[in-house]
Amino acid sequence: MAKTNNLSLTRFDRLVLILGLAVASLISLGNMSQWSVWFDEAFSAMIIHHNFFDIARYTAYDVHPPLYYWTLKLWTMLWGDGPIGLRSLSLVWLLLAICVLYVFVRNYFGRLAAALSVLLLATSPMLVRYSEEARMYTMTVFIIVLATYVLLEAMKKPTKRKWVVYGVLVGVGMLTHYMTIAVWATHWLWRAYEVRRTSLRASVSAFFSPDWRRSLYATLIVMSWWLPFLVWQLVNIQGGGFWIGPVSMDTLPNYISNLYSYYDHNQVYNWLMVTIVVTVAMLVYLSTRAYRQLNAERKQAYRLVAGIALLPPIILLIGSLPPLRPSFVDRYVLVAVAFWSVWSAITYAVCLKKRSIRQWPVVAALVLVLCLHVIGISYVYAIGNYNKDNDSAHTVKPLMELIAHESKGSQPIVAETSWIFFEVAYLETDQHPAFFRSEDSTQVGAYEMLRDDSKRKIIDMDAFGTRYGKTWFVVRSDSVAGLVAKLPNWRVERVLKLTSMKSQLRAVELRYAGVASAE
Repeated sequence: MAKTNNLSLTRFDRLVLILGLAVASLISLGNMSQWSVWFDEAFSAMIIHHNFFDIARYTAYDVHPPLYYWTLKLWTMLWGDGPIGLRSLSLVWLLLAICVLYVFVRNYFGRLAAALSVLLLATSPMLVRYSEEARMYTMTVFIIVLATYVLLEAMKKPTKRKWVVYGVLVGVGMLTHYMTIAVWATHWLWRAYEVRRTSLRASVSAFFSPDWRRSLYATLIVMSWWLPFLVWQLVNIQGGGFWIGPVSMDTLPNYISNLYSYYDHNQVYNWLMVTIVVTVAMLVYLSTRAYRQLNAERKQAYRLVAGIALLPPIILLIGSLPPLRPSFVDRYVLVAVAFWSVWSAITYAVCLKKRSIRQWPVVAALVLVLCLHVIGISYVYAIGNYNKDNDSAHTVKPLMELIAHESKGSQPIVAETSWIFFEVAYLETDQHPAFFRSEDSTQVGAYEMLRDDSKRKIIDMDAFGTRYGKTWFVVRSDSVAGLVAKLPNWRVERVLKLTSMKSQLRAVELRYAGVASAE
């Protein structure tokens, strides 16, 4: 068996990684700049223009920790904040995760399993989708992958340094995205199984060993400065209700269909449905065959990989049941998607190496997975960053392009709400600067960053009209009729809408008529 502390790469290793990383990069970069930056990404783009202290301060009013935004600020200082510069950091985190997973799998399960892991990771539709988004999800994948490898090494050959490094990575993960806690819980469950003893007392004593406590202390030290803000966020934002809907009978089937094909389960019909069901069934069957072929050390690693592939979505689902607040979103457990690919790859590789196992079902299962991945990538390219949570397309970019084409000279653009403003502001130009109205004053969340923005905030629409004369309002389609009622001194010149795609937004050109005309 290969030594688990071998980090060197042979020519074959380098070739596999170069090809795999090239495939992942080409797929992601080919679609990265095509779609409009949506609210979450626009929030990322806006917050990084503040200093590091203010980034942490504004993040504390929102729902996430600040570490990703700090790294994004550093990245865009080098590469700019255009769509590629903003989004490419997510691709880099994914590529780093693939590299670590390759070494991890190679050292424990051999080069065939590692090569298949790279193939499935590079073509995973969900990983492709979120390698194109300026958010923290692939960064959490990298941190968790590295922490998992360190945990396995620390369990095999314990040293103080390994346990401290593991604890630091847990803390860093929590400072990147709170839902990494579902994976840390999986680590706890796996460790509890691996160190179990004949009695409960002995099992608890073995679990909370000095080394394990040392890792917990390291985690607390890393997180200590942020803990008060974490508590505040839980009480004031998550505790008060949030946008995430309740889990249902559709939640897990939807997760599985997205994992393989990026289609929601209610879009999966006919042969696509059969293919997904057969693929999952074959993976479960083959995993039982593969597990029996492994020695004790490899079984331990296999249990950890399978555990991370399976348990985080279940833990997050259980944690979304009453009286707790819903928190299940597919992208929050993106690391489980990555480990599902690794679990599949290891299973297929072990079965392919065993002569006593029929080869054609294994090859068929692998081919089915790759076919589903191709279908999924095609669908990611087709719909882009379509918001599956509220069933809407992000269309600010094409609407802004339409405004620029239809405008005669410079005209400002006013966003109906602060939420739309984030997207409009990212795409503003010197000809079309972005503004928002001051009456949108949400007490918590992203609005805190806009509270003191005196340059963009419109307090007096009459004064604004006197200055500019004409302006464009970007509003939701159901708000067009009531717009003039809210602005009695303005007159509608025309309304633009996108005809080539489904959009909830409209561009309304308004002319300021003056106070006297409304009397």
